[in-house]
Amino acid sequence: MRKIVILTLWCVVSLVGLVLIVYAPHSWQCATGRVNIILFNPQTSAMLVERDAGRTIEIWTDSSDQPVQHFRVVDAIDVLFSVAYAPDGKTILTGSRTNTAKLWDSQSGVLLHALDSHTDSVFSVAYAPNGNTILTGSLDSTAKLWDAQSGVLLHSLEGHTDSVSSAIYAPDGKTVLTGSYDYTAKLWDTQSGMLLHTLRGHTGVVSSMAYAPDGKTVLTGSTDYSAKLWDTQSGTLLHTLQGHTGVVSSVAYAPDGKTVLTGSYDHTVKLWDAQSGVLLHTLQGHTGVVISVAYAPNGKTVLAGSYDGSAILWDLQTGAPLHKLLGRSVVFAPDGKTVLAGGGDGSVILWDVQSGNLLRVLCPLALGAIWGFVGWGIILASTIAMFWFFLVKVH
Repeated sequence: MRKIVILTLWCVVSLVGLVLIVYAPHSWQCATGRVNIILFNPQTSAMLVERDAGRTIEIWTDSSDQPVQHFRVVDAIDVLFSVAYAPDGKTILTGSRTNTAKLWDSQSGVLLHALDSHTDSVFSVAYAPNGNTILTGSLDSTAKLWDAQSGVLLHSLEGHTDSVSSAIYAPDGKTVLTGSYDYTAKLWDTQSGMLLHTLRGHTGVVSSMAYAPDGKTVLTGSTDYSAKLWDTQSGTLLHTLQGHTGVVSSVAYAPDGKTVLTGSYDHTVKLWDAQSGVLLHTLQGHTGVVISVAYAPNGKTVLAGSYDGSAILWDLQTGAPLHKLLGRSVVFAPDGKTVLAGGGDGSVILWDVQSGNLLRVLCPLALGAIWGFVGWGIILASTIAMFWFFLVKVH
């Protein structure tokens, strides 16, 4: 009778351990909320991943099985909105809901400066191409220029009448462009902080922007379903790109500046001739809102991420889809050979561009893995106890 009881207990305990092994890691190991921000270090192969509902940052390398750096950038009541790497990769800039931008050492995770002159959430952050200055855009209707070394405020760019949705530097760093909920974009001189041009023409929020590689034109996307090309010297509207039936959420210039890309809430991506404004291709395949578009560094392929949980890689010449990848927030590696994709389930996957094959999953050791080890421990301990009972106690 005692043997039957012992065997029954062993079976029950082992079953509990087996359940922990089989289900816990898959249920909990990477389930830390959707990943919205992913970046490559511009100088190394290191990868930055935002997790924990926008509160922590992880740094991964090619050879690491776990993050080599993990640091909390905002507290429990804050939310991270934007992140940028310095051109030399040595520092990281973050913008958050608590009116502050912060400058961090990317190696140690040490806070270097808190840039706290804004009076509302910092929605956009950027480094100058030479890394000497920093640009922040805020829901307080202003953008600000800061010294990247000292954290000192240089200029406050005031003139928008509603929240600044995005702010970017020109390729030469001499001007910056700000987009706003007031339906305008503004060009500013970085040296003096003076307003150069106000780009008027949109009838909705300016939601996304990009400079041409030569800095002579800019592209703006809007909630009015259109994108517009502008001359930066005169502020003149060159072309209105119409054809989308939803918000234009993301825009990009080709590396050679000859074409531009627009992604939309209408689930499509469109390729346009930058000189004439003529539509070249409509890239279809997504079944959800397109949230990001990008050109490969060599300009031969384009990539779009969507809320449908996938990223699609297309051939630029033919408009044909090449690969469909898992993940919605996507970014090309600096060499263009790989793509990093973050999913709504917390997964972060590195993909090979040429083959479309999965290379690795960036998944920190988390609660699920710990419970998996506990499961193995339960089975091992119960098995040893059973053998001890039958081989030692009984005999």
